Amino acid sequence: IELARDILKSFNGIAGLVNAHLSEISSFKGLGKAKTATLKAAIEFGRRAYRNFDSRRRVTSPEDVADIVWDDLRHEKVEVFGILTLDVKGNLIGKHKITKGGVNFSSISPKEVFSPAIRDLSSSVILFHNHPSGDPSPSGEDLRVTEVLRKAGDLLGIEVVDHIIFGLDKFLSLRKEGLI
Repeated sequence: IELARDILKSFNGIAGLVNAHLSEISSFKGLGKAKTATLKAAIEFGRRAYRNFDSRRRVTSPEDVADIVWDDLRHEKVEVFGILTLDVKGNLIGKHKITKGGVNFSSISPKEVFSPAIRDLSSSVILFHNHPSGDPSPSGEDLRVTEVLRKAGDLLGIEVVDHIIFGLDKFLSLRKEGLI
């Protein structure tokens, strides 16, 4: 129990432990490669079980989106762009990371974004990405990409409901701000 407390304290809780590399975890006395692998497997199992639980969830607000994706984005050091796919009643079908590590998203193509939405047979999507700087204010490029994707969605019959930008401790909804 003391070892578990030390590990959690060292990584600032479970969220930090989720993103920790195997070598970082196995550096603790009492944790070899096998126990470290078991711990990481348990974390992954929990993540997948939680995702399965989330898949029956109704998404009606930016706060709902934050509940679903913020833990995945909070500790990222690079930008991650993704979508939530929704059925006709606004129930979550899937969560998909589209790109990771870009400096900006000018190279995101509608084909990449809507491919999982088409596979999921979704009626609508919610775009999301993080700003590792911590400031969720939209850039001109964020607004341009959102408009391109909104128009592409219209052609496909898949509504872009919102685009949520996550900072360190707050998020911003383009729809709520009147920018969509």
